[in-house]
Amino acid sequence: MIAQVDLLLRGGAIGLLMLAAVVFARAPASLPSRFGLALTLCTVVGTLAGLPHAPTAIDPLLDLSASAAIPLFWLFARAWFDDAFRPKPVDMALAAAFLGCTLYAGLQGAGLQRRSAGWISRSIWPGWRLRSMRSGWHGAIAKATWSSLAGRRERSSWYRSG
Repeated sequence: MIAQVDLLLRGGAIGLLMLAAVVFARAPASLPSRFGLALTLCTVVGTLAGLPHAPTAIDPLLDLSASAAIPLFWLFARAWFDDAFRPKPVDMALAAAFLGCTLYAGLQGAGLQRRSAGWISRSIWPGWRLRSMRSGWHGAIAKATWSSLAGRRERSSWYRSG
């Protein structure tokens, strides 16, 4: 019963993600739409990779594609909220290091190498966090959210008294 519900939810998620991928693909060519398309497709692969299946030779590639959603989400969020954002070499180096650790862990067994690769990939998160704080995109998100809420409040008729 639970396995069938899992399949139904995964199917619905894949359907919605494919719709989002079509929206990103049809959007005008921009950095956020490219990152959004790659993010949704990697998430679809991750959803499919989570299904029970016999081990195959392409499992490390499925893990790599599914794990690519993590740095892609970070790049997508930065590109979405910061119009002037262009990925710098340090951004690509952090993403490549994370994906390298993921590929290394996927190719190794459940031994010491897997644990060390997991530790290395977890240590990359503070680098992403510091990089995002240094670029100031957290403040841009808060400012954009607050200004859109303030604009809605000014335009709504029920908020005005009188």
